[in-house]
Amino acid sequence: MPPKSKAAGKQNTQEEQRADTLQAVVLADSFENRFAPFSLEKPRCLLPVANIPLIEYTLEFLANSGIKDIFLYSGSHEEQVEQYLNHSRWMSSTSPFSSLEILRYHASSAGDVLRDLEKRNLITGDFVLISGDVIGNVDLDSAITQHRARREKNKNAIMTMVLREVGRDYRSKPSSRRPFFFIDPSENRCLHYEEINVKDRGDRRFHLDDELLAKPEIDVRGDLLDCYIDICTSDVLGLWSDNFDYKSIRSSFLRGVLQDYELNGKTIHTCILDTGYIARVSSLRAYDAISRDIIDRWSFPFTPDSNLMPGHNYRLSKNKVYTEGGVVLARGSSVQSRSIIGKDTSVGDRSVVSNSVLGRRCQIGKNVRIENSYLWDDVVVGDNSTIIGAMVADEVVVGSDCTVSQGSLLSFRVRLSKGIELPSKTILTDIRDDFIQDKFSTPDISLVGAGGAGRIHEADSDASEASNALLSSTSRRMSSDSLESMSTLHSDIESGMDLSDGNHVAVPLSPTDSTHGNKTFFAEAITSIQDGVLKNDDPDTVKLELLGQRLTHNASDKDMRDAIARALIRSVFTFINPPRSSTSSEALLSTSPSTSTFATKANLGSLEGITPKEAVAKVYDTYSPILVQLGLFDSALPEKSDQVAVLREIEQECAIRREIIPPSRNHMGQEVLLFALNELHSNLDVLQDEGVLQWWDGGVEGEIDPSEDTSSTEIKIKPRGMEVRRLAATYMDSILLGSDEETDSEEDEDEEEDESE
Repeated sequence: MPPKSKAAGKQNTQEEQRADTLQAVVLADSFENRFAPFSLEKPRCLLPVANIPLIEYTLEFLANSGIKDIFLYSGSHEEQVEQYLNHSRWMSSTSPFSSLEILRYHASSAGDVLRDLEKRNLITGDFVLISGDVIGNVDLDSAITQHRARREKNKNAIMTMVLREVGRDYRSKPSSRRPFFFIDPSENRCLHYEEINVKDRGDRRFHLDDELLAKPEIDVRGDLLDCYIDICTSDVLGLWSDNFDYKSIRSSFLRGVLQDYELNGKTIHTCILDTGYIARVSSLRAYDAISRDIIDRWSFPFTPDSNLMPGHNYRLSKNKVYTEGGVVLARGSSVQSRSIIGKDTSVGDRSVVSNSVLGRRCQIGKNVRIENSYLWDDVVVGDNSTIIGAMVADEVVVGSDCTVSQGSLLSFRVRLSKGIELPSKTILTDIRDDFIQDKFSTPDISLVGAGGAGRIHEADSDASEASNALLSSTSRRMSSDSLESMSTLHSDIESGMDLSDGNHVAVPLSPTDSTHGNKTFFAEAITSIQDGVLKNDDPDTVKLELLGQRLTHNASDKDMRDAIARALIRSVFTFINPPRSSTSSEALLSTSPSTSTFATKANLGSLEGITPKEAVAKVYDTYSPILVQLGLFDSALPEKSDQVAVLREIEQECAIRREIIPPSRNHMGQEVLLFALNELHSNLDVLQDEGVLQWWDGGVEGEIDPSEDTSSTEIKIKPRGMEVRRLAATYMDSILLGSDEETDSEEDEDEEEDESE
């Protein structure tokens, strides 16, 4: 008997551990056709986003969240999904998952999948229900902790929706339908859910029950991004099985549970995140927006140069250009800002690639222009062709002298003959209407030309909306990149709620902006950078700390630039005139082996021991490249506002240093400004000629905030007349003179060529 009891106890322990293990159910099928015609031949979860299959981002997100058991429903093209995963790292011995099981089941909705899952008895406890198109770096720990704590107190709390607070201009926000969550803030319980068609200009009022209006407080949130990440108890599956008419997770299940609260007492709650990046690649518009977010590094560590997939070796260069090994760029070609170039891709002479993603083994001819477009693997583009605002799938051939206009979608193996001009929003495919993939369609010669391949894809409403979305998205990007990314989003408070009309709530669709400065990040980042500089930390260490603070505080590019510029120039002044306390930078420097010689030479106890030139070189040579490495300068744009902003930060710091510099050295700010300018522009090539000239011509508007000390109230920034610029004038003259000489030289060369002709 004792052995039997011991065995039973061991079995109970194993069952408890299994119940505590958080599982995940991944819905890799979206049950719609927004990615047609691409999704007719390849599952959406395997389509490349920034040259990585979409499912990789979702699985990496779950692995980072500590999920161990994965159940994945692949839906259409299940053979392709199964083959891909079986040969991936997720099925290898080094996989972070204990198990990854692919569910084979013919389903027409999310409800069918979850009802089938309940029959299989695979779910042993709480699980994460997630769409297979999620890309994010948010931390689920807080949501999981809240869910489990709530469940311990109330067994009827069956689900927690993970939502992200965003601004109205979040560029991957769904454009057609906008969700509204009515939340009881005392327990974060969702009381009511509605969706509004943004394009419908009719009645936009919600009908609310008397019980709901009797609540002392309700938050009506239309500023939440719903990526369909839900933490569920096993009771959720039972409710799906009990209601065979439930199809979708929000419009069917969520609404049904909320409406039946009096009957079953089940509650659904929310966890609203205000930090981190999260988004769904739910449409082509979202595909474009999220690809740009990845390139702009808001999704870090999900960036190309993190090389998440085995065999990838991307490197980041200036202007956020990512290139993989084996890329061949002809001497006269140009890859401009915000672009990704995959392995073994070649770009011909005089060709220009900008704001675009090119996959592996692409062949781009001579004098080709590619803008705001996505070319997947093995694409061939002939000489003198133009592709703008388009998406081009694997093995497409675009002949020479062709034009592919905005919003066009070229599916797999489409081939355009020489001289073809496609109108905007042209959708071409190479398969028949009956989707039999081994029987290709008859080419439409009038569209693709003689010898071409492809025909018009008769898009349904989903695909047509997707093409229009890609067109509008790329059009806005070409005219103005004004949409905010996740890291610059502010909380959008819905104002002007009208409760005067009985049980109706009128909701405005153009909320008022409420932008706040990121003062906490600014203070912490400056302190962290200065500390790293004074300790002579490795620049990569300083950069990693800064990136961590960026994620924590949702800092923007501007926040990052300002903090780095201020911290570095303040470090320069600290080296010149260090504090005299025992805990000052003098002590820090003297204990660092790599800086002991410098510390001795500097004689940090006195001002005369180190010159401004030495201090500037010491700081900027080592740490200013961080500005470029983080992609904080868009050097390809004619307006160098990023570089001007950095120079203004340096200038302002130099202006206020008069209050801490001895009277005999009141010109110290002028000297530091001059040497910093020379170091960043001439020696390190961090700043361009245009950036320096635009800063000089534009001046600095406004003034430094004075402290309580009356002496510091005199320290102001005066446009074109600031005292610290006086010494820099000769340097600016040299730049201007150099520009004139370069122009004269070019004119002389032109004259010589004219004479020779």
